Amino acid sequence: MLKNVCKLFITIVVFSSSLYAGSTGKITGQITDSDIGEGLPGANVIVQGTNLGAAADADGHYTILNVPPGLYTINISFIGYQNVLYKNVRVNVDFTTRIDQALSPSAVEMAGIEVFGERNPLVRQDLTNTLVAVTAEQINALPVDQIRDVIALQAGIVQDNAGALHIRGGRSNEVAFQVNGVSINNPLSNLQGVGIATNAVQEVSVSTGTFSAEYGNALSGVVNFVTKDGGQDYHASFRSYTGGNFSSRDDIFYEIDDVDLLNHKRSEWTLSGPVPLLGKKFTFFASGVLENDDGHLRGMRVFDREEIGFIFGDFLVIDPFGDSGRAGFADGDREVVPMVTSESINLTAKLTWKLDPRLKLTYDLLLDDGERFRSSNFRRYRFNPDGRPKTFSNGINHSFGITHTLSNRMFYTLKFGAAFTHDRTHVFEDAFDPRYVRSFDSAITNNLIAPTDYLAGGTSLDRSFDKTRSLTGKWDMIFQANPVHELKFGAEFQHHRLKSETFTLIHSVNFNPEDGSKIFDQPDPCRDMFGDDPCIPLPSLDEDFTDYQFFDREPIQAAAYFLDKMELSKNFILNIGARYEYLDTRAFYNPNLAGTVDDGVEKIENQKKSTPKHRFAPRLSLSFPITAQGIIRFSYGHFYQNPRFSQIYRNPRFEDFKFTQTPTFGNANLEPQRSIQYEMGLQQQLSDDFKVDFTIFYKDVTNLVENRRVVAGEVGAQKNFNVVTNISYSNVKGFTLSLQKRRAPGGILSGTFDYTFQVGEGAFDDPLSLAINTRSDRDSEQSLVPLSFDRTHTLNGTLTLSKPNNWAISAIGNLWTGTPYTPSLPSQVQAVDFETRSARREINKNLDIKLEKFFNPKGVRFSIFMQIENVLDSINERSVHTNTGSSLTSLQESNNPRRFDALRNRIAFEQQFLGESNIFPEQFLDDFYQREDWLGPPREIRWGLSFEF
Repeated sequence: MLKNVCKLFITIVVFSSSLYAGSTGKITGQITDSDIGEGLPGANVIVQGTNLGAAADADGHYTILNVPPGLYTINISFIGYQNVLYKNVRVNVDFTTRIDQALSPSAVEMAGIEVFGERNPLVRQDLTNTLVAVTAEQINALPVDQIRDVIALQAGIVQDNAGALHIRGGRSNEVAFQVNGVSINNPLSNLQGVGIATNAVQEVSVSTGTFSAEYGNALSGVVNFVTKDGGQDYHASFRSYTGGNFSSRDDIFYEIDDVDLLNHKRSEWTLSGPVPLLGKKFTFFASGVLENDDGHLRGMRVFDREEIGFIFGDFLVIDPFGDSGRAGFADGDREVVPMVTSESINLTAKLTWKLDPRLKLTYDLLLDDGERFRSSNFRRYRFNPDGRPKTFSNGINHSFGITHTLSNRMFYTLKFGAAFTHDRTHVFEDAFDPRYVRSFDSAITNNLIAPTDYLAGGTSLDRSFDKTRSLTGKWDMIFQANPVHELKFGAEFQHHRLKSETFTLIHSVNFNPEDGSKIFDQPDPCRDMFGDDPCIPLPSLDEDFTDYQFFDREPIQAAAYFLDKMELSKNFILNIGARYEYLDTRAFYNPNLAGTVDDGVEKIENQKKSTPKHRFAPRLSLSFPITAQGIIRFSYGHFYQNPRFSQIYRNPRFEDFKFTQTPTFGNANLEPQRSIQYEMGLQQQLSDDFKVDFTIFYKDVTNLVENRRVVAGEVGAQKNFNVVTNISYSNVKGFTLSLQKRRAPGGILSGTFDYTFQVGEGAFDDPLSLAINTRSDRDSEQSLVPLSFDRTHTLNGTLTLSKPNNWAISAIGNLWTGTPYTPSLPSQVQAVDFETRSARREINKNLDIKLEKFFNPKGVRFSIFMQIENVLDSINERSVHTNTGSSLTSLQESNNPRRFDALRNRIAFEQQFLGESNIFPEQFLDDFYQREDWLGPPREIRWGLSFEF
């Protein structure tokens, strides 16, 4: 046992996690004599309001490391010289702020000179790869309430039709998210695992494309959040709004003209300062956000969930046994119901204890809890809303940190983290809840009202649960060896525990009609011959129960990096680094699936333990001046990312369904995915307040994970299956153009313009397009097609007119070309084979604005504001009918005009003789092909207030 503990400790020290990110910047420069130009050894440079500072060396050079992001005043002094106060000095994460100052000799004591620095430097001399730092002030100025909305505005980033972010043609799970240098990615999906509120963020840095050796396990980009610290004084803030939809699109969105001013509500607060009774060295920051959104899609409770439809010949009988009231009638109250709703609460807390100027302890807490109904269930459950499944998501992250400054030129950090996520989807929490309603063959799709997509009663019987626990220990050191070389080292180890369970409840399996006995021993399941109570289809009860999937795995990850940042002159920066990464999935896989389909792919003798994966990633980047205000940069690197663990551990039982259907097998021995990236860029400051940034990039991605169809088995008994494998590839090329106009002193105007041109292509993501026939050794021919989320042109702009502490008007505008799709025509119209993704959806456009008025009574800053989302009430099509390229029309309307005649006749008959229709209103047949759920949200207006003191 002791030996294993020692090995674990050594591993923690030697390796580093793939998701480390910096959370501080540095200040450096040279202090000289204004008369003779020589350095002043021993000159003092102090960051006011902090314990940070440095003394100049023999040549007058100084460096202050480990400076949190923010605005500072720098005090520069030397005996016999006039003091200088350098105000409004901006420090950003992972950047160097350079302050060179010449001091004037003074024989008598004189008042200090005040110098004002750049609050937000336009040109970063040490920017060697694309990295944008967005501050809390910029976030607060824009009409946004989610951090992701700010990230989406940056050049090189596009949103897909579901709203997920893609960086330079990468998938949405190819981004590393960190808070204060610690990963918050969910290891199962590699997506962001816990939310963070805008009011908790001091700065967010976004690296698109190439990034330094500090970062790993990401093919496309890194997003690093730095949260706020508590100060020496108490501060508090509160902000709240409410709003609803004000749209003229009532011909498209059902009941949208019924305005609810409380449809979308959000409240957020912060509190910070010294911890009571513990002195000003122990501070705290806390924030919270509570949000409730009923969305814009509406349904109607026509059916109660107990009302199961029964097909009698060509005739549909609703609730034939009267389980919900009147036999043969739909007994729903026909109340209009919001269908895509969400509720969430987010809490953050940060404790900081500065024991002395050289030692700081921190504790960070992130907590995110939410529940929502997914839009994917809107159509099916529109008239049976009580049968919908709901998704619950919980995430909590703990992080303990130690920052120890060994000298003015060296410090290290130790961090220990514990992250937990719990995601689940079901109708009722208890699998044996008596409110679950049986459906024929345990398939709710048997309750569909033909020929529509609508369900008549029933409850979803699908249930899924995912739980993760990630323990992290990491060490990082920064050493300013001399004015030229800044050295960084890092080491981290991560241990995960991942649990996943999915199954569909079944009925009528536990009752023996001959003697009334139970067949299976489960807690109170399936008590009668009608199967009114559900049963979990555990394979231990019956080998024919094939749908149950469960795994419990404990993989480990590690990595190590080294980086030398060489500031060869004031403007010439060279970064050379390398990264080693390690993964052990600690699971079994079948290396010969095709050869064992007849023998049994699940047999232990046909399986083999996965082998650890090692990879080495070099990185190089540089920047150098071409004019007084112009800088060229170049970067190159190899980047790796582990496959999602949900892919690695898929179908852990190797269930083959006896090949009556096509099974998919995971692969615990997958190789890491790899991208090689190149980038060249130019920063050019055109005036004191205006700059342009131009970047060209290329990315080649190999070993991408996709499902591949395999045809195997004996000639007379063909057996097909899918296997998760490193078969796919893609490449992305393009350029970005960014313009920034900052507000001039005394001015009111600021703005940004970001344009991305991108061509992203990849191999087919259809298993059949990647098929291989092992009996004939024939592979399907592969070719590049547009990526499903690719947008050729993306244009984002922001504009702000403001008079600080008085009023502000801000706007965000977006113009995006549509994503590709494969067109089609009904076979009876014309038999045409279209090229894959050869057509594009319509252009998307959007405009959001915010108006805010500030009041400043003594000691309090108060404001009222109005925010309008989708000001123009634009129709943005996210999904389309492939035979028209439109969300609102389909060729089926003219090709099959009599499709709903039987239902229309029934509605007319019931209204005439019964006085009411037994099913949904006829207007939903008229608008059947008009898919409002495929459109972006209509106009929403919000009103709110805020105050802080």
